[in-house]
Amino acid sequence: WIEYLATNQAVGSSNLSGRAIERIMKNLSYWKLNLIVISALLSIWFIVSLGFGVLFSESIDHIRLGGFKLGFWFGQQGSLLFFLLIIFVYCIIMNKLDERFKK
Repeated sequence: WIEYLATNQAVGSSNLSGRAIERIMKNLSYWKLNLIVISALLSIWFIVSLGFGVLFSESIDHIRLGGFKLGFWFGQQGSLLFFLLIIFVYCIIMNKLDERFKK
């Protein structure tokens, strides 16, 4: 609905000013980029937690970290620590995105 209002077809038939349409398009761009960032970071977390902790654990178990097999470490500790890292990365990216869109 918002995308429809922002198109040229809706401009002639609505009472939206050019400034309102510009603000709508800016908000759409912001949220699209926000969803791309969230999707990318959650995909990385999925690969790390499920991939390294479960699916590929046997192939990386020859590597040891703190005396434990790497697959076990990712299953028990690594995915949680990686999730915390992703939260910090998300904060940094969103702060830059907020500055870019002046939110």
